[in-house]
Amino acid sequence: MSDPAAARERTIALVEHHADRLALLRRGLQEAGFAVLAHADATSLAAAGLATSPGLFLLDLSNSGEPGLALIGELRRRADAPIIVITGKVSAATRASGLELGADDHVAWPCDMRELVARIEALLRRQELAAHATRPAPLQEWTFGAWRVDSLARRLRGADDRSVELTASEFRLLEILIMHPGQTQSRKSLLMGIYQRPWTADDRSIDNLVVRLRRKLGEDPRDPQLIKTVRGGGYVLTAAVRVTRRRGTDGRPAGG
Repeated sequence: MSDPAAARERTIALVEHHADRLALLRRGLQEAGFAVLAHADATSLAAAGLATSPGLFLLDLSNSGEPGLALIGELRRRADAPIIVITGKVSAATRASGLELGADDHVAWPCDMRELVARIEALLRRQELAAHATRPAPLQEWTFGAWRVDSLARRLRGADDRSVELTASEFRLLEILIMHPGQTQSRKSLLMGIYQRPWTADDRSIDNLVVRLRRKLGEDPRDPQLIKTVRGGGYVLTAAVRVTRRRGTDGRPAGG
C-alpha cells in the first residue's frame, strides 16, 4: 500500500498470549485485508514502541486481569487509535473498567470473525469521522475554569501551562461542550456531532468518552464539577467560557 497513512489505518496491533488463538485471529484479520503486528503479551507490545502507532489495538484480557487493564490506560494516554478488548470469563466489573480506562469496544471469546471484523471497520470509520469533524473554529482560543483550549492546535493546557493530550474524539466532545456552555447536550446530538451516527439506548460511546475527558480534566468521578451529568438529558459544561483570542474570516487574528 503506497499511502503510509492508509497503511497505518489498516494495521492492527494484536496482543494474544494463546498461540493457537493468535494464529486464528491473525489469519482471519489478514484475510479481511489488515496487516497484523502480533505480540504475545504487553511487554512485547511495549518493547515494540508506539512510534508508528497502528490503526487499532486488539487486546486479549481473558486472563490478564489488572495488568491488562493497566495496558489499556497506558495505550490510551499514548495513542489515539481505537482499542477493542477480547474478554473470556471475566466479571462485568472488569469489562466496565476496561471501557472506563479508554477501551472503545469489547467482544466475548469465542467470537465470530465476521462480527469482529465488522466491529473493527465500524471503529475505524468512527475514528476517521471524528478526525475530520474537528476543524479550525472561528474562535481560536477559549478558557474555562483553570483550563485554556487552542482550537487550531487542538491543545488543552492547565493553569500551570501543562499540556494535556486529547484524542480526536475527546477534543471534539470538549469543543462541542465549550461552544454551548450551560446548555445540556443530549447523547444523541453528541454522538451525531462527534461520530456522525445515530444513537441507540444501549450505546455507551458518549458515556465512556465523557469518563475519559473528565479524567484528563482531573475531575472527581464521584462528584464532577466541570462536566455534569443531566439525568435523562445528557451532559453540560457548567464552567463559564471566555474567548481569549478570535480569528477573522480571512484566518488572521481579529479584535475582540
